Amino acid sequence: MVQSNNDSDKNDAVDKIKKYYNCRYISACEASWRIFKYGVHYRYPAVIRLHFHLPDQQHVVYEADDDIEDVLDRTSIASSMFTSWMKCNEINKEARKLTYVEFPTMFVWHRPKSFEEIRTVGELCSSFKDACYNLGLLDDDKEFIDAIKEASLSGSGFYLRFLFATMLLSSSLCKPEIVWQNTWEYLSDGILYNQQQRLKSPSLSLNEDQHKNLTLFEIEQILLHNNSSLKKYGKMPYPDVDSVSSSNNCLITEELDYDIPNLKNEFDRLFVALTNEQRGIFIDIMDAVKHSRGGVFFVYGYSGTGGNRQNIVNASLSSYLWQQCKVHKLTKNMRLTVGSDQSAIEQIRDFATWLLDIGEGNFGGPNDGEAIVDILEDIVITNPHDPIGSLISFVYPSILENFNIANYFQEKAILAPKNEVVQEINNRLLSLFPGEPTEYLSSDSLCRSEFLHGQFDTNLYSPDVLNGLKVSGLLNHKLILKVGVPVMLLRNIDQKNGLCNGTRLHVISLDKRVIEAVILSGGNIGNQTIIPRMSLTPSEDKIPFKFQRRQFPLAVCFAMTINKIQGQSLSKVGLFLKDPVFKHDQLYVALSRVQSRQGLKLWSLDKDGRLTNKTSNVVYKEVFRNL
Repeated sequence: MVQSNNDSDKNDAVDKIKKYYNCRYISACEASWRIFKYGVHYRYPAVIRLHFHLPDQQHVVYEADDDIEDVLDRTSIASSMFTSWMKCNEINKEARKLTYVEFPTMFVWHRPKSFEEIRTVGELCSSFKDACYNLGLLDDDKEFIDAIKEASLSGSGFYLRFLFATMLLSSSLCKPEIVWQNTWEYLSDGILYNQQQRLKSPSLSLNEDQHKNLTLFEIEQILLHNNSSLKKYGKMPYPDVDSVSSSNNCLITEELDYDIPNLKNEFDRLFVALTNEQRGIFIDIMDAVKHSRGGVFFVYGYSGTGGNRQNIVNASLSSYLWQQCKVHKLTKNMRLTVGSDQSAIEQIRDFATWLLDIGEGNFGGPNDGEAIVDILEDIVITNPHDPIGSLISFVYPSILENFNIANYFQEKAILAPKNEVVQEINNRLLSLFPGEPTEYLSSDSLCRSEFLHGQFDTNLYSPDVLNGLKVSGLLNHKLILKVGVPVMLLRNIDQKNGLCNGTRLHVISLDKRVIEAVILSGGNIGNQTIIPRMSLTPSEDKIPFKFQRRQFPLAVCFAMTINKIQGQSLSKVGLFLKDPVFKHDQLYVALSRVQSRQGLKLWSLDKDGRLTNKTSNVVYKEVFRNL
């Protein structure tokens, strides 16, 4: 701490957080580091960012109050690091011996002098992606062609068209037009029948071009719903403009596609169910809309957010918009009162109050964000011998007899703060299921760009090494599934149709190249879908090279981390606290998912690994100060 010598400062209150952000405070370890005069800034090897961009699409940096005309008149914006490198290649023979990556390091290599030369591989390619494909830098799409053919054995053309659109949206295809040429007959399944029904002409026939055009039209509609289009995929054919123009604006189409009487009935039903607090917020916002006043509204409930203290404080009150924001507070937990009669509401009042106190950090006395709280006795599991078994029996009663029931897994989950514990529970439940497990191994490979560097030793990164890498946000190398298990989608695929990161699914078929499942959560419950393998390149800075993993974006989800369950309401929750929570309001998020006190059980260990009815609660109260 830097001590002030000004006597007038001694009576001022010390705001440690403000001093931290103003760089007035250094921790004990950093202070020791500086006392011993160790290096403060160090990086090896030295790194410089080399920017890539398409022709005339370089970034331009300017001040917020600069006049845009003056900015565009600057001579410097016509060039960039990338284009300057090309210009140097035009006039300097030595420069043409260096790659762009090697340019700062003086390694010898042949270099282009223009964007056109970059796209030249024997002949001028129509796109940079085609040039990379001709150089062998991209994988082929045989697996995806086989996946569509395999899915056609059990899935209709309707599902196959969604599968093809999913492959496009996930950027998994290197040459989409090749996949289309080899699978269009499968993708067009049902097109003729649909057209016959639409036109009420059972004898209608279509030629090949008409089949293709109508199939492309349906694929285009799927893409438009996901803010994409076939036009984005290079050489992919595009349906006839006349047949698509009427549906090109999917936003207008969706807004006009509604049933007014049904929506009115739904509104009346939901409006009556609102609490006084919710009704007041609704009226206030709608009044601003009707009178064109606009405004910024913040609805502050008790659902909590994930993140560490610095992220929470930075994201909460730092924006200048906050001064213009009207804050509404919700103090009732609606999950506990939905469908309850008056007597039941009275019985759960104490439980709701306890939950809200957890959310606001009112237990544990004065603290700096972390406190120990007592857990209600009736929700604590006291079995010290098999706590996981007790949680399984509570959350998933008679699971082996009921797992094939469509809605059995919809409102049930076991929660834990860390992935390691979640994996332990999932493995145990998976082993209980009947049938042989199906094992899916990822295909891992180094990105071809790594081979362009002369000093890169490929022997250090064998397939076994790549397979063993576990990185945050990356799919596991080994995925073991059985028919009937619940799984969670780990990537956004088709948000319009409910296939988002965190969506839960029920597996109904395990094929070699595709997995069929039924949606369990969100607004598309009961819909069937087909999931293919997808390619993903991790962005983890700690890995000194780039590699690609192709795997199904799924994970078993009998149990899941607390962060994955935010915003959902469940009938049964088992909270397994082998390790305590470690994020702001994480405990409240877990406890408040249930619709009743009877639907919650918790098992907790203290720091010595002994069973306890206490646990840690993390709430950074400075987030609430100015609300």
